[in-house]
Amino acid sequence: MKYDDEVIKVAKLQEELEQERVRLAGCLCIAEGHIDETVKQGVYGWSLPYERIRELQKELATLKNSNEQLKSWVNDHPEIKKLKAELSNYEFLSQFTPEQCRYLESNQKKLQQENAHLQELLSEERLIKLLDDRPIRAWVIELADYYDAKIPGKMAHDLAKAIAKVKE
Repeated sequence: MKYDDEVIKVAKLQEELEQERVRLAGCLCIAEGHIDETVKQGVYGWSLPYERIRELQKELATLKNSNEQLKSWVNDHPEIKKLKAELSNYEFLSQFTPEQCRYLESNQKKLQQENAHLQELLSEERLIKLLDDRPIRAWVIELADYYDAKIPGKMAHDLAKAIAKVKE
């Protein structure tokens, strides 16, 4: 009788060992992200560690989603874009010597002054006055046809309006 009791005890222990192996395998599977929603308390492969890992996986998924949203928000933020542009500009300028940078800055100021002067010269009112003179009128129409809206921004708009008035 004692032998039979020992055999039964060993069989139960082997059963428990097998169930623990299944639980351990379940924990490994869920830890790797293979979530099985059918495994609930009372099911053969369920264990408290399995349930805790499932909860942690869900929390991790929520955090990843929040992190992606935050990254998207940060990357799309105007100040971040401005800083990235400044950094890019700095990286570009860092390849020049200080003398070259001063030369570029002085040329930039000259170009800005020249651009302001050209915008003033090509303002709509000034162009209308100039267009009353027939040779200049023909020249401006020819110039507009040649550039065909390749002049940037407000200058192109003013030029187009002036030419439209002259063509009337």
